Amino acid sequence: MGNALSLAAVSRILRQIVEGSVTRYGLDGYVGADVAVTTTPPLEDDDRIRINLFLYRAVESAPLKNQALPTRDSQGRPIRQSILSLDLHYAVTAYATGDQQSEMMLGCAMQALHETPVLDRALISQVLALDDGANSLVDSRLAEQIENLRIRHRNLPEEAFSRLWSAFHVPYRLTAFYEVSVALIQSDLETRAIMPVFARPVPMAHGALGPWTPTLFQASPGAAIAGETVTLAGIGLAGQNVQVQVESRRGAVALPPLNIPPDSASEGSIDFDVPTSWPAGVYELRVTLEPVGGGNRRPTNPIAFTVAPSFTVNTVSRNAAPPGLVTLELTVVPQVQTAQAVALILGSQILTGPAILAPTGTLTFADIDVPAGTFATRLRVDGIESPWINRNTQPPSILPEALLDIP
Repeated sequence: MGNALSLAAVSRILRQIVEGSVTRYGLDGYVGADVAVTTTPPLEDDDRIRINLFLYRAVESAPLKNQALPTRDSQGRPIRQSILSLDLHYAVTAYATGDQQSEMMLGCAMQALHETPVLDRALISQVLALDDGANSLVDSRLAEQIENLRIRHRNLPEEAFSRLWSAFHVPYRLTAFYEVSVALIQSDLETRAIMPVFARPVPMAHGALGPWTPTLFQASPGAAIAGETVTLAGIGLAGQNVQVQVESRRGAVALPPLNIPPDSASEGSIDFDVPTSWPAGVYELRVTLEPVGGGNRRPTNPIAFTVAPSFTVNTVSRNAAPPGLVTLELTVVPQVQTAQAVALILGSQILTGPAILAPTGTLTFADIDVPAGTFATRLRVDGIESPWINRNTQPPSILPEALLDIP
């Protein structure tokens, strides 16, 4: 990351880029005098032919100004210093007295900057290594910053253009404006290293800090099919008359709570099997229970849970007449509800299903144009796909039951 010398280093590199273009095109011969490249304020200087690059403005970069904010420990000591991100604005001015001299000089500078839209690390290191001694800016660490420095031409509004030259208090000279972004400057003040966290304390259901509240942490698995066993992990889940309340994100679906047997509920977990009456979709689960010894029912916090569809292929038939279209009949669990969107995916081909006008457990996909072969198949209901990847293997593999052979 760069430091406070980065601004001077950027100006030095731009000057070198323009000087290289002046030499390459032999601009001295066209102008009839030695063309200097400077980085001084735009003072009136009629006797010196030069191209001047003046850094007239440095502002914080809007996209990056709130990133990497300073962090302090409990004692107020700095752990991480903030990074100052700056956009640098330059005025490139041609100073000349003869006909077309200004145009030739500015054109040479603008072409050089246009040909170098990015200041890569190799160029930065190469240029800064040219200077020795007290003038060296290698210590700016500009080549070490993460973001590349980019150069772009800026078209100033006429009003801003006029105000800027009025502020210079000099007669107008032929000028182009450029922005270099982003220069990252990091403080070199000492910070404290933080120790790693090897383990976090396990939440306790009971304690002296406040009243007991049952709490859910997660559902495992977070997405399950009908009949699959789900474990709700949490604290303070032991009680009487334990129930799992379920609320669908589809407001029209109202489902009764599940009564949990005592042997499926403990202090830290609750087990239940996903009922076939729960349609495929996204739900919020909440546990309610009565404390041991009696008392009002207490609810937990809600957690998200997804019911995925599952299916079996009953028949696969191909029409004998060309072009040999295929028809598939499926049995779906749970039933697809009215107005749910259905699609069948064969490999990378998505087949839109029929409109669902009433709850049904059977789907037919007719007149499918698909070649013979084996396809990874899954059913999508309201954007939720049936399981088809076995993530317990390394590397993950396609579940055998998700492979469909089409003759």
